[in-house]
Amino acid sequence: MEFEKFWSCWPKKVAKKKAESAWSKLTLLEKREAMEALPKHIKYWEIKKTHIDFVPYPASWLNGSRWEDELDMTPAKEKIDRSWMFSQQGIENKAKELGVLGNGYDTYETLKKKCMLKMGMEID
Repeated sequence: MEFEKFWSCWPKKVAKKKAESAWSKLTLLEKREAMEALPKHIKYWEIKKTHIDFVPYPASWLNGSRWEDELDMTPAKEKIDRSWMFSQQGIENKAKELGVLGNGYDTYETLKKKCMLKMGMEID
């Protein structure tokens, strides 16, 4: 019954028999610790925007005593779409979107740098 509770909470339901076997090898204390740690690990995967493919298999998590891991709960950084930077049309569109006005003498490179400054991006 305890395993079923664990299983119902686990976000990646694969290799149930192996997970159940790993669960059966844990002491009562380890089972309790694992169940107490599980919500924090699930929250960690959400915060880090972990794709389900990279969430460990439940048996691996149990066998590795992963509930003891120290987790950095700092949110994942948003990825910045930089595709606009590689074409004249993209630079023009981004400048319009950001309200960055060229002075008539701007090259695409200087207009790109103005957009990058407006977005708080580092300029090499």
